[in-house]
Amino acid sequence: MTEASVSPFPVGSRVILSGLKKEDFNSKTGVVKSAPASSSPDRQQVYVEAFGRTFGLKISNLRYEERATSSLSVPELRSLLASASPSASSSAAGLSRAELAALVDETVPDVLDRMRHLCASPPPPGSAERVRAAANAELDPAQLRQQAAMLRGMSPSQIRASNPMMAGLSDAQIAQAAAQMETMAGDPEAMRRAREQIQNMSGEDLERMRQMGAPSAPSAPSAPSSVTAEQMRQAGEQMANMTPEQLRQQAQMIRTMDPAALRQMNPAMANLTDEQVRASADQLEAMASNPEAIKMAQEQMKHMSPEDMEEMQNLQRSMFRGEDKPDLQNMDPSQIMENMDPAQLKKMVGLLKKNPGMLKTMLRSNPQAAAQAGNLSDENVDRMLSAIDGMSEEQMTKMVGVLGTAQRVLSPLLGAWRRVNALAGGHLRDLLLALAAYLVVRTLLGWLA
Repeated sequence: MTEASVSPFPVGSRVILSGLKKEDFNSKTGVVKSAPASSSPDRQQVYVEAFGRTFGLKISNLRYEERATSSLSVPELRSLLASASPSASSSAAGLSRAELAALVDETVPDVLDRMRHLCASPPPPGSAERVRAAANAELDPAQLRQQAAMLRGMSPSQIRASNPMMAGLSDAQIAQAAAQMETMAGDPEAMRRAREQIQNMSGEDLERMRQMGAPSAPSAPSAPSSVTAEQMRQAGEQMANMTPEQLRQQAQMIRTMDPAALRQMNPAMANLTDEQVRASADQLEAMASNPEAIKMAQEQMKHMSPEDMEEMQNLQRSMFRGEDKPDLQNMDPSQIMENMDPAQLKKMVGLLKKNPGMLKTMLRSNPQAAAQAGNLSDENVDRMLSAIDGMSEEQMTKMVGVLGTAQRVLSPLLGAWRRVNALAGGHLRDLLLALAAYLVVRTLLGWLA
């Protein structure tokens, strides 16, 4: 029996259950909730995620959940180094995540040792501890309303100066925090559910949740028009710094938590429907399967002017007819085209011509769009966009009419359609619908950030 199987696990450790008589427990993951009690020194309380309950389990039936070094965040890597080797930690200043991961592998080559040091190391200052403490605070509805009134009565600059947890929030995020407090005060049951969810989450999950609602994220997801160019760039940077495994873990956390609790705890999701919350998890997993899409989006957004970004927002508003919460899960891209006039379609094509690399990458990162655009070469896409961009408004009107007839091409339109369709390799309608789906993806990216 190894040392890992008999030594107590630090509270908060993520573990795998094994060797239990109840077969349905084996291979399940759990979170250690307490140190061994003096009356049962060989057992620890473990919250088993699959069953949503806490059990007293023998330490010998637990083992660390192994994580690849490449899946660890920068704060986790630094904490692990500080626990394993203070001397190595002191030389890690200024290193990138890849360099930190290599240093961790060199300093602590054994994976179980790494997990022990990771679980034994203190969490990043003020992250999970603050979230858990906030959840444990027994605020009654009257106190929440008082806090909301206090936030509304102070200037945002005063709030940022006096409250470290709000130091990085925008004015809009502070106003939204006050609104959320008032909402929670009117729904004590949601407060209770949120508190229970947080108390049963590991430190890693709490940190991921905190990052989802971090100050760098856009503050108002209620409408596509609220996402600014700078916020989109920040969102791209935040997602580009996440590993595929972290994206999948975040998606899994979203799926397992009560949507109402997520809205209460995460300002970035405060105005999303249950369907939109689930859609955000799907999109995170799609991004995890294509990390190059995130890097490409980040790079391309750096080169978009504020005017281009504003034009993109205007197109999104016109697509959704000003809806705050369009149903992206059930939306048919062909229906989007019905909301656009020829001038808007031409503007969309012009914007996408400026970012052809981003267009192709984002299309391929979205399953629905990829199915429509997968047979198109980059050359055909470029030629088709150029052809449409050179069409007159009258020709564009005819083009939109063709899209609305589901390829039932009338004779007066046949010539123009065939010329441009030939440039698109016979996939003109599919590509234009994929362009509409692309803007749906961009809207969802604004929410996810």
